[in-house]
Amino acid sequence: MPQLAFVLLGRTEPTKPEAFAAALGARLGQALEAEPAEDGEDIFSVALANGQTAFVAFVPAPVPDGEAEQYVPYSISALGSGWQLPEYPAHAMVTLMGADDIITVEALELFTKVVAAVVESSTAVGVYWGATGATHKAEFVLDVANAEGLLPVMLWNGISIADGGPGRLSMLSLGMEQLGLPNLVLTTPREQGNAAIEMMLDLLSFLIRRGEPLPDGDTIGFSEEQKLPIRYEASPIDPESQVWCIDLP
Repeated sequence: MPQLAFVLLGRTEPTKPEAFAAALGARLGQALEAEPAEDGEDIFSVALANGQTAFVAFVPAPVPDGEAEQYVPYSISALGSGWQLPEYPAHAMVTLMGADDIITVEALELFTKVVAAVVESSTAVGVYWGATGATHKAEFVLDVANAEGLLPVMLWNGISIADGGPGRLSMLSLGMEQLGLPNLVLTTPREQGNAAIEMMLDLLSFLIRRGEPLPDGDTIGFSEEQKLPIRYEASPIDPESQVWCIDLP
């Protein structure tokens, strides 16, 4: 299935194909060339060595219905910072074609590099990445994408934070289903909220590297002594989906 993201542009000017090809080539260690599409001068593609093709299409208008703005609160780039998406007059649709129907970690890492290359070579102010459930700040996308040795879990997941009962918060990840994995609900005392976000990202990274859900009733922890029970429930936003749940004491 093709992956899709919307790079939100600060000016009404298309991404330059040569600049994108150079930026992506530097990230992949390949010499790449951009080719204009037959159906419009504002659409171009770059063929990759693995047989996949990255497409970038310029749209001289915002994403319709304020959809990109709606997902800003779920980005870690907005949590605690108060960042708001500025007004933007245009966007670039970014896709990666030729992949298998199932999105793998490697495919998502490659698409992350494609998105980062568009951000780097354009007037980007943000990235609305629907499958992750978040709209990220442009500089945040580059910072995370450029970090070596770490899964860019902060780009692949939004986080929804809600009241979890007296003195507690409930945090829900929003992007794991794109990898065929369940989202996580983590509840925590309010005063431990910042530390819980870091723990949540560690748990999501662990699950992604594992590649399959943890068993119901199993335990997990960050030390030999810590044994946090795992249970499964219906998702608070989609009753037809199951989420794994952990309660921090």
